[in-house]
Amino acid sequence: MRADVISFLFTLLALTLGLQGLLEHIAGNMSRVNRTYWAFVTALSIVLIPVQGIPVARWLASINASVSIPLLTMLLNGIWARSSGAPLMDGKSRRTAWIFGLTGGLFLYPMALGWGSFDPYEPGYGSVWLLLSFMGLTLLLLQRKNLFGAVLVVAILAYDLHLLESRNVWDYFVDPLYALSSFVALIVPFSKKASHHTTHQKELPRQNPLNSESGKTITPNRDFQCLPFVEEKAIGWRE
Repeated sequence: MRADVISFLFTLLALTLGLQGLLEHIAGNMSRVNRTYWAFVTALSIVLIPVQGIPVARWLASINASVSIPLLTMLLNGIWARSSGAPLMDGKSRRTAWIFGLTGGLFLYPMALGWGSFDPYEPGYGSVWLLLSFMGLTLLLLQRKNLFGAVLVVAILAYDLHLLESRNVWDYFVDPLYALSSFVALIVPFSKKASHHTTHQKELPRQNPLNSESGKTITPNRDFQCLPFVEEKAIGWRE
């Protein structure tokens, strides 16, 4: 019963966040609160539709059979950010969440699929040391005032209360969709930054012959410092 609630909550949050993004593009003049309201109402209507006697929420949840607590938290954080303009978790905490998800996914799933002699998923069934490792990481993050530590506290409590169908501790902390989302969240900003840097380098002239009479070529990193009226441009080139 509790696992059904988690599956329902995951589908509801995921659809709400997706519909929020859609409404931002097709109804940009609508207020954030109204977009969130209509996104939630629409998502709730969809997940309650029965298909062959089973709600759509259960069908969609089967795409990601085991929903981790950090994934639910990141979905909730995204919804809150779109509705209020300010995320629940600061940038440092969000980066920690994405790094945790990607690292956990890279460590867990390739070897669990047979890429090695050791299966890290197996110790998740009742391993005290694995649980203690998660607790140690949680305490470390809390000591550093990283809000992702609070997320891990919720995951530990959820495991203790058996809120998911799985009895494996890994499933409360990492899931495939969370690992994939972490990869996208980390690689997209990096790709955009690299693309912007490459474009900027292509647009930057190698030489800028300001003094054509003397034939002297003035380079931005040295000669521009002597010209007050182009100081701003020189700073931009150096960056």
